[in-house]
Amino acid sequence: MPWFKRCKKKGCWGSPVNKKFLFCYDHTCAIDDCDSLKLNGRETCAFHGCKAPSCVAPAAHSSSNGIKLYYRFCGKHNCVVYDCSNTRPGDSRERCDRHTCIEDKCDGFAQDAHTKSKNQSNYCAKHQIGFCSHNDCSEKTKDNNTYCEQHICKEKDCDSFCRYQIDGKFNEKLTFCKNHQGKWCADVSCLNKHIDNSEFCNSHVCAEDNCSDYTSHGLGKKNSYCDRHKKELYCNKKYCDSVVATKGIPYCVRHNCKVKNCTEIRYYDKKCETHY
Repeated sequence: MPWFKRCKKKGCWGSPVNKKFLFCYDHTCAIDDCDSLKLNGRETCAFHGCKAPSCVAPAAHSSSNGIKLYYRFCGKHNCVVYDCSNTRPGDSRERCDRHTCIEDKCDGFAQDAHTKSKNQSNYCAKHQIGFCSHNDCSEKTKDNNTYCEQHICKEKDCDSFCRYQIDGKFNEKLTFCKNHQGKWCADVSCLNKHIDNSEFCNSHVCAEDNCSDYTSHGLGKKNSYCDRHKKELYCNKKYCDSVVATKGIPYCVRHNCKVKNCTEIRYYDKKCETHY
């Protein structure tokens, strides 16, 4: 008789489940596709059984995108949070210590109660009140404010958010919310004070005389002007930085139709479509 025709459990003469399995139905783990030997008094092998002391139930499992995930404990003993294999502290708790709010006598869900410093992730949604609402900030607020002392606008009676610093760089402007940054440049990333008669600083105000509009001051002299003066002073053809041929014409000598007083862009034989 071939070796696979007999169950490998000592003393058993039953036939294996199939040619690939070593044990019969009575001695094979009850979990699909598992060919391991089931433990005495259990329906599963050691891997697929609940790890809680004295529990003989199969370990819980879930499925996502066709992939089965097996937990360490059964449904009664495993934390109910998806992808968590920790055990519950007692029958009255649904979640493990890591996913339980650290507030006294609260069984609410916490994202991670094991972080070293106390922050919002230690608490459930109900008990997160009192923490700064700024992302990743673990500071407590005062007087029921939305933000902590570092992230709240320094303007009196204002509860709005202030950035405090940009890339680790502190500036007095950043201690105020965007509505109370009146004496600073209106460019969000700029930390300079604005000039007289403009809400922008020298670096972000149009280079045209008596113009107080915004410019990003990127590469090239053209970018020293606001959008309105760029169109008036420089060729409107994309990627061209030449000045216009004459005032009132939107293109430079190279791109404007050669017909006198025509303001169209040239295409063929130095002429626009209309005059070609």
